[in-house]
Amino acid sequence: MANTVIEAKRRMRWDLGKNASRRLRVKGWIPAIVYGKGVDPLSLMVETVTVDRILHDSAARAQLCVLQTDDKNQREVLIRDYQLDPIRSELIHVDFLQVDPTKQIQVKVNVELTGLPIGVKTFGGLLTQLVRHLPVECLPSDIPAAIQVDVTHLNLGDSVKVKDLPSNPKVKVLLEPEINLAHVESTRAAVSKTTEEETAAAAAPKE
Repeated sequence: MANTVIEAKRRMRWDLGKNASRRLRVKGWIPAIVYGKGVDPLSLMVETVTVDRILHDSAARAQLCVLQTDDKNQREVLIRDYQLDPIRSELIHVDFLQVDPTKQIQVKVNVELTGLPIGVKTFGGLLTQLVRHLPVECLPSDIPAAIQVDVTHLNLGDSVKVKDLPSNPKVKVLLEPEINLAHVESTRAAVSKTTEEETAAAAAPKE
C-alpha cells in the first residue's frame, strides 16, 4: 500500500487561536501539530478531506503517511490522535507523530477474522471475536494493514490464540501467547442440533 500524501502548510504564530482555526475549517483545512522524539513541535494546517478519508479507513489509519509541507520538506508520520466537534462530530484537530524509519515503534493493528467456522456452519454455534486490535512492534515500513486470522477450522468450544498466528519475523506481537483472539460458543440451536444427531446415531440399526 502506497503511503498517503497529506498536503500541509505551516501556521504562523499570529495565525493561531480559536478564531483562526475556525476560519481554516471553513476553507477545508484543520489545525494540526507534529511532534516526535528529538523533533520540535510544529503547528500546521492540513487538508481536512484527506485526513478524514484516512480516519474512515481502519487499515489506512495504522499506516505511515507522508506529510508534505509548503517548504518542500516531507515527514513520515502516523496519526496519533484527533479531536471531533462534540456537537457536529466534525474533525477539528489532528496530532501527528513523526517517526524514524530506522527505529521500531509500537502501534495497534486491526485483527480480521477470515472464513466461516465449521462450528458455526455445521452446528449453529456463535463466533465471538475477543481481540479487535493487536499491539505490535516493528519498523514503520513493516506495519501491516491488518492481521488476518483464519477461523475456518474452529469447532464448538474451539478458540484461536495469539500463539496460533502465522509467524512474521518483521512484526512482534505484544500479547501473551495464550490470550484468546476468538472462539466458537455453543448456542441453544447448536446444542439441539448436536442432541438430534446423537439421538439419530443411537437409533440407527447396527450392522
